[in-house]
Amino acid sequence: AGGRPIDSLVFREGPHQLELGHAPGWWQPEVEKLDYQLCYLKVKAEENGHLAVEGNRQTGFTCWVAADEVEFLKWSDFLLTVHSVEPRFPEDQLILKAPAADAEPLFQAGEGYILQPKEVRGEWLRVEVVDEDYQPVGEGWLQWRAGTSLWVEYNLLS
Repeated sequence: AGGRPIDSLVFREGPHQLELGHAPGWWQPEVEKLDYQLCYLKVKAEENGHLAVEGNRQTGFTCWVAADEVEFLKWSDFLLTVHSVEPRFPEDQLILKAPAADAEPLFQAGEGYILQPKEVRGEWLRVEVVDEDYQPVGEGWLQWRAGTSLWVEYNLLS
């Protein structure tokens, strides 16, 4: 980590929004919605003040960036910033009454509800469950990961 630079990104203020002035040919971040000032990279490792980030989501190309040049959020913090989450395995994932696999089931996670993150507790995410009109249906706990495996998809905006 921390070798010589291989390329750089240049952002500039456009007439209506942030714009990308220069990017290497391999640049394809996890999320790039500059009209919302969003640019997210997946972090693969941390080492000596640097982060190994996935610079191309298609190829998995990884490069190092100085940690003090970016804002780093762990998954548990990031999920609390998103609009909603969806289970990766809706037929197997239930919304439970408590953050434990043997807790009482409340909802089938994939039944057309919108799941809005409210709290993270270990591998469990407390979600507010709303219907398609954003009317509250209830709340409960969804397992969002197992070890290092992510069990939810996220929706940044809606």
